[in-house]
Amino acid sequence: LGEGTLFEIKGIYREPLLNRNIFQAQPILAISPEKEILIPQDDKYFEALNVTLLRKWEFFFGKSGNRLKSIKFTRPPRQKRIQYKNRNLTCFAGSVKMQGKEETLKFAQCVGLGHLTSCGLGMLI
Repeated sequence: LGEGTLFEIKGIYREPLLNRNIFQAQPILAISPEKEILIPQDDKYFEALNVTLLRKWEFFFGKSGNRLKSIKFTRPPRQKRIQYKNRNLTCFAGSVKMQGKEETLKFAQCVGLGHLTSCGLGMLI
């Protein structure tokens, strides 16, 4: 793109939030309170995903949210190494099944699961 290039908005489309409980997850990063990268086989992995989702809920709404009853991969996830700020982060992608209140599932669609969601990790499709 050269100097003076203008962009034109062709359209704005609203993406509907889906009322379902199985999603394809982009690579999810889960970090323990001790700052260790977690893997799905670790008992703390899914708890870390729930904790980050609850923190985002409290930030957005100023009150406590509802925990997801369960979060699990429907089949063995694909391990991915993501480079971020000169570090290789171990993340996991795949089909994720979540159980919980409808508003919590829709919120998870909006903000993603795990850490570094602002960088595109943990997005649900």
